[in-house]
Amino acid sequence: MSKKLSTLGVGTTFEVPVKSAYRSFLGDYVVFKMADKNHSGYPSGAITLITDKIIALLCSDAKEPNNSDSNRRSYGNNRHIHSNILQWLNSNAAAGKWYSAKHGQDAPPSSANVWDNVNPYDTWAGFLAMLDDDFVAALMTTTLTVAKNTVTDGGSYETFTAKMFLASTTEVGLANENGIAEGSKLALFSDNTSRLAYCTQVAIDKSNYGSDPTTSQAWYWWLRTPFSGYSCLVRHVNTSGALDNFDAYFGYWGVRPLCNLKSDILVSDNKNSRGNYEFQWNTAPSAPDGISVPESCYSTQNITVTWGASTDPDGDAITYVLERSVNNGSYTKVTETAARTFTEVVSTSWNTIKYRVKARDTYGNESAYVTSSAVPVIHNQPPVISGQNADLGTKSGDFSYKY
Repeated sequence: MSKKLSTLGVGTTFEVPVKSAYRSFLGDYVVFKMADKNHSGYPSGAITLITDKIIALLCSDAKEPNNSDSNRRSYGNNRHIHSNILQWLNSNAAAGKWYSAKHGQDAPPSSANVWDNVNPYDTWAGFLAMLDDDFVAALMTTTLTVAKNTVTDGGSYETFTAKMFLASTTEVGLANENGIAEGSKLALFSDNTSRLAYCTQVAIDKSNYGSDPTTSQAWYWWLRTPFSGYSCLVRHVNTSGALDNFDAYFGYWGVRPLCNLKSDILVSDNKNSRGNYEFQWNTAPSAPDGISVPESCYSTQNITVTWGASTDPDGDAITYVLERSVNNGSYTKVTETAARTFTEVVSTSWNTIKYRVKARDTYGNESAYVTSSAVPVIHNQPPVISGQNADLGTKSGDFSYKY
C-alpha cells in the first residue's frame, strides 16, 4: 500500500535510486528531505525536497581563462544562470556530454579550470542521467529568483527556470543579498543548526581534495546567491550554519540540490530499514472497455448499467467508480465496486440521465472516464397485465380469456 507525499511532514526523508552505472558517483541512492509544502512562489501545491546530505564536492563555476574580467578569469563566474553547477544539475546527458558554453567566455569544470585540479566534473554524466527515470520524469519546473552582482552584472536580480536548483540565502533563512529577496524562507530552515550539512561517504570517497571532512563533520555547501560586491565570489553556508562566501572555482564545497514534486505522488506506507520512505511509481489502470445504459428508462423502475473490464499493468486489484449525471447536472458518485454492473431505481425527478465510469487501482491511480450518452427518462408507464398464470387446458377451437 502507499500514501500521498502530501500526508508527510517537513523533515521526512525519501530515497531515490541511483542507476547502477553511477553508484560510484552518488551511492546506491540519494536521500532527499522535505523542505516545505506549497512554498510561496513555487508551483502551486508542490512539495519541496532538498538532499538530506551533501551529495558531491564540486565547484560552483570554473575559472574562465578568456574572460576580460580578471577575477572571473582566475576564480570563476558568480552569475548563477551561467554556472556549471546549474547546468550539470539539470542535465540528463551521457558522460562528458552535459557541458555547453553559456556565454562567449564560459569554460567547463575541467582539471585545468578548477582550483588545484580538485574535483573536476566535466567528464561526468549529467546529474539527472544518474537518477531513477520515474523520479526525473516527475520533477516540476520551478521559476526562481537570483541576485546579480553590482560589479559586472548590473545588480538587481533575474529569474530562471530549473528542475534541480540550489537554495538562495533567503530560502535558507539568511540575509537577503544586496537587499534582494530571492524567494522566501523554506520551512525546514530556522537557525544555524538547521542549516548544518554533512557529506555522504561516497561524496568524500569521490573527492580528490585530500583534506576532506568525515561524515560526522559539518561541511560547507553552495548557495545560488552571488556575493554582490564581487564578480567571482559565491555565497555558501559554512560549518557553523552561518553565511559565508568563497571563489566559485573551489571544488571542495558541497552540493545540496532542491526540487519540487506534485503533492499527490505516492510513497510507501512505512519507512524502510534505513529510515526513509520510498517513492511508488505505480502505473494507472486502463480505461474500462465501454459503458452500456438501456435505451428505455422508466421512472420508478430499475435500470441496470454495465461496463467493460479494465487492466492494470502492475497487476493491482481494480475497483470501478460509477458516477451519475441527472438532468445535465454535475456528476455524483453512486458506487465503487469490483463488479461491472450496477442496478438502481429511476427517480421520478429525473428527466435525463447519463453515467460515467473509471477504474482505480489499490494505490489510488485512476484511469480516464468512459461516458455514456444521455438517456431520456419515460414517465408514462407501460400497461401491466393483471390476472394469474394458469393452465387453460387443451383447446381444440377458438377461445377467449379475460384479463
